[in-house]
Amino acid sequence: MQNTVKGILLAAAVLGFAGCASVASRAPLTTRFFVYVTSTSSNNISAFAMDAGSGALTPITGSPFTAGATARGLAVHPSGKFLYVANTGSNNVSAYAINATTGALTPISGSPFAAGLGAWNIAADPVGRFVFVTNYGGDSISAFRVNSVTGELAAVDGSPFAAGSNPAGIVSDPRGAFLYVTNNGSNTVSLYSVNGRTGSLTAAPSQVVDAGLYPAGVAGDPAGKYLYVVNNGSATVSMYSINPGTGGLTASAPAIAAGPSPWGAVAAPSGKYVFVVNAGDATVSAYEITAGNGVLTPVPGSPFSAGSSPRTVAMDPSGSFLYVANYGSGNVSAYSVDAATGAITAMERSPFAAGTRPGGIAVAEVKGP
Repeated sequence: MQNTVKGILLAAAVLGFAGCASVASRAPLTTRFFVYVTSTSSNNISAFAMDAGSGALTPITGSPFTAGATARGLAVHPSGKFLYVANTGSNNVSAYAINATTGALTPISGSPFAAGLGAWNIAADPVGRFVFVTNYGGDSISAFRVNSVTGELAAVDGSPFAAGSNPAGIVSDPRGAFLYVTNNGSNTVSLYSVNGRTGSLTAAPSQVVDAGLYPAGVAGDPAGKYLYVVNNGSATVSMYSINPGTGGLTASAPAIAAGPSPWGAVAAPSGKYVFVVNAGDATVSAYEITAGNGVLTPVPGSPFSAGSSPRTVAMDPSGSFLYVANYGSGNVSAYSVDAATGAITAMERSPFAAGTRPGGIAVAEVKGP
């Protein structure tokens, strides 16, 4: 009996040390950052490695990667493993696996996945369960479930869901409970509740709110308290407070002026700033978010120069760097962001060449060996 007990203890000790050795030999994961830019004319995706220290961009080997017709909006899965692109001309979504070491893109099995007419913009819910696409020509929203292992998409039952006229911008709240869509043709913002189990959308008609003329881009602050809508036609930014229980929107102040023909917007991860790109005068408007009410005030020095006809904008997860896709000049303007003031400064070697008529831009944070 004593020998048996000794044998058991010895075996347990050996297994314990073996387990420790296995853990010790496991290589730590490295965090890398990549920037992806769609081209609406070249029908491809320019890919860059982002230097975490300086924010500088370096083209990835194999870039550009083939996409669908008129590749436009794009979204990175919150895991950093997958990239999804809305193709306006081919009415579908291209899906890719992101190589964690190089950032190279590999089409996912089954890609592209059918969407609606004029697939325009795309958003991944922050939990990683679903992907949503605005169909500009179909006045609808396509909803997909995401296979967390393969990245494959499957249409949600009932998809597509009715939207307003010419839905364009789309964003989820930080919990993935609500979805906000700008309707470019009806000058409104629609609210949908998201079924966390199925991905089904339920419209809240009583919660449709007025925006400015031709609302396009939309951004929410990271705390889920405020929503900002870029009005392309009236050259303004509408500001709303979000009801945490219902997701409903209430205008927090009259719309603030932007530059001529503004398009896209992004809120800083810190929750302190909002940046809007103005296609009409090739600038970036920077605003500070007032704590407590979400009202925007221009940052000193704003607006800042960009390339020709900037359309979309993105930030890295730290909020240190800002990237602008310039539709007219076919490149990306890159900036360092002053965390204390919100002022932006063009990086050395900026702008960086991209495809013809860039339509969308996104930053991916990827962990791998």
